[in-house]
Amino acid sequence: MKRIIYSIAMAGIVMSLSGCGATAYREGAASVGSSSVASTTASPTPTPTSTSTSSLQPAYDFAFKVGGISDNTRATYTATVTTNSTLKVRVTAPSTQILVGSKDGSYSNYSFIMGCAQFKVTVNGRSVLTNLIKVANVPFATPCDSSPTYQDIDFSDRLGGTGSVSIVVSEAQYDWRCYAQNGWSPGYCAMTQLFEATDHNTWHQINGALKIQTNDTAPL
Repeated sequence: MKRIIYSIAMAGIVMSLSGCGATAYREGAASVGSSSVASTTASPTPTPTSTSTSSLQPAYDFAFKVGGISDNTRATYTATVTTNSTLKVRVTAPSTQILVGSKDGSYSNYSFIMGCAQFKVTVNGRSVLTNLIKVANVPFATPCDSSPTYQDIDFSDRLGGTGSVSIVVSEAQYDWRCYAQNGWSPGYCAMTQLFEATDHNTWHQINGALKIQTNDTAPL
């Protein structure tokens, strides 16, 4: 009799413990098909985002003219942009014309063709003298026939955070004397500073252009 009562008591304890275990497992369980699995809560992983170049504005364009180094009113050109960590500059000489002028206006409408250009570009204390840049669409042979029509310069290392930055173009050189002094033949050539008479009455200017990439623009 005691053995029967003991057996019944043990069976009741086992059933009670089994019921508790099932209840604990089901808490926080999620049903998947016909089976139950423990649920977990995970923070969603952010999807990396990138700015499409199609949503950026085009790189900034600046056209300029520079003249002889001794006259500060024409010797330099300054472009200013705002950026943070990216500043890339493309320099070109898109026009075939040397513009000749004088203070009395007598040469204001005179121009002639050149084939090569060279510029010094300065940003925050770093200056780069470009390689020879070929002027496009020149109708005769020039010393720059095998040169590129532009040069890209990365000045990103000169930046210190968001703010305005100035890009200064100066000390322009050209190949005018190659033709003027040698029967307009480029057989002999030395790049020279732009011509300017000592009395500043007659001076040359050449055209140039900058395309500038910043954090807010599409690539060059």
